[in-house]
Amino acid sequence: MATLFYIMDMFYCDIKINSNCGLSQFADFLESTVNVTYVNPLSKGQNLVFSYAKTPLKNEQLDFQANDFINRTISGVGKFIVMNSLKKGHGITYSIIENGGIPVFPVVIGSGIENVSCIVQSRDAGELILQSIEKKRNHVEDFTISRMGQEDFAALMNRNFVPLYGQLTTMEFEILRSAISNGYYQWPREYNLDDISGRFKIKKPTVLYHLRNAERKVLSMVFR
Repeated sequence: MATLFYIMDMFYCDIKINSNCGLSQFADFLESTVNVTYVNPLSKGQNLVFSYAKTPLKNEQLDFQANDFINRTISGVGKFIVMNSLKKGHGITYSIIENGGIPVFPVVIGSGIENVSCIVQSRDAGELILQSIEKKRNHVEDFTISRMGQEDFAALMNRNFVPLYGQLTTMEFEILRSAISNGYYQWPREYNLDDISGRFKIKKPTVLYHLRNAERKVLSMVFR
């Protein structure tokens, strides 16, 4: 007998949080975004965190410490560095999980900002996550929640495996997704470089650099 599966109502939450955590400080130190691919919340407010970043710095130049790091190991892989760390948590991932949300990785962290996403089954669950994050003394700068269709869900779950997404860096993907979903490509334009710059806390020339790289890669896939 065949078994049929269907996707219940699902909503995508995009949360921008002002941050001074060790990973945000690390992003400032590297002058690059830090991409968190795994977080395991432990007891006593500690997290196991695996992250990576692109940097020209060598291991011996990465003399970096932050107050919320309990210990960390940094290794180099080509132009990338990977960091496995135990750090004090700020309750963000825990807030998502305890309210029935599913964290979406990578979490993109820049200087002073964390870009966190999750999937929930109702708008109320999203609001509970928002309230829980703020109760833990995190300042949420922006919060959006939108209904996900089956195609949206499939694209999100497969984005790390589809060749197109494999061509884009995390920042290129996030900026392009933000531009498309907020009306950058509509006429008249509803979302501009100033908006993107403010959302990601990076300068306009950097936004344009990432956006043009993403556009070039996408168009190369279409017209190759």
